[in-house]
Amino acid sequence: MRDKKSFTFLVVASLVWGTSFPAVEYGLNTLHLNFYLIFLLRYFIGAIGSIAIILFLKRVHLFFTLFKNFRVILIGLLNTIAVILATYGQIYTASGKAALLLNINLIYVAIFAVLIFKEKLDRFKITGIILGIIGAYFLTIGSNFQQLTSGTLIGDLLILLAGFVWALYIILSKGLLDNKDASKSINPINLNNSMIVISFLFGLIPFLFLIFLDPTVSIMPNSLFGWISMIHLGISCTTLAYLLYNKGLAKLSPVIVSILSLIEVLMATVLGMIFLPNLIYFSIDFVIGASLILGAIVISSLR
Repeated sequence: MRDKKSFTFLVVASLVWGTSFPAVEYGLNTLHLNFYLIFLLRYFIGAIGSIAIILFLKRVHLFFTLFKNFRVILIGLLNTIAVILATYGQIYTASGKAALLLNINLIYVAIFAVLIFKEKLDRFKITGIILGIIGAYFLTIGSNFQQLTSGTLIGDLLILLAGFVWALYIILSKGLLDNKDASKSINPINLNNSMIVISFLFGLIPFLFLIFLDPTVSIMPNSLFGWISMIHLGISCTTLAYLLYNKGLAKLSPVIVSILSLIEVLMATVLGMIFLPNLIYFSIDFVIGASLILGAIVISSLR
């Protein structure tokens, strides 16, 4: 393990992201909020958290410096597109298949890392990729083969496209963080805060059309637990989780980062076992999937 601190940052970020699934599900099914409005409220709260960090660290001038950087703006746009595509695609396909298709971005990241960064895919990384994808399959689908044929083609394509866009986000972010010639303003904290604010601003554009078409639309939760859930999505799963993710990405290979991110799927499954008790979670599929993902993380981190 080349950098234990970065490894820890990524593990924590993935664990926190895993908690976003029940929070989003609560917003959709209990609060009956539109998927896009959940995204917008999440990034609005996340942007507030990021601006608070900017003001606390007195980095306002660095924030505006990054705002002029085309690649930073592009990173924010890619993040917005990936999150919206992934969320919208789940409406048209089975959740298990959606999670599996989204995690295929492991392959995209590996290809980009080889082509752009000339990264060598040693036997540890290749084994980690294979075990990770198989593990994700068992956790999301397993013996429930009918999920593979459920949903629609458009839903599957949206999820695959989301994974591809997210892979571009990872590679572009890694390139910026590794750029020795870049100004000192580009570091994980500054890049993260700028990206979140930019993502919110891009996400705000469709909302202006939505509010024009339906002035009565509301994104405000009508309960205390609803607000807690949205604040958790905005602060924990956006401002803080992305910050930890970028700090880990700055030091580790993008391939290793993508393999570690599979912990998100494992965490979401465990939360399903706790809050949505169902005998299917306690199947051999879960045991195999969890073991393979943990094995992928250990093996890919070895040298």
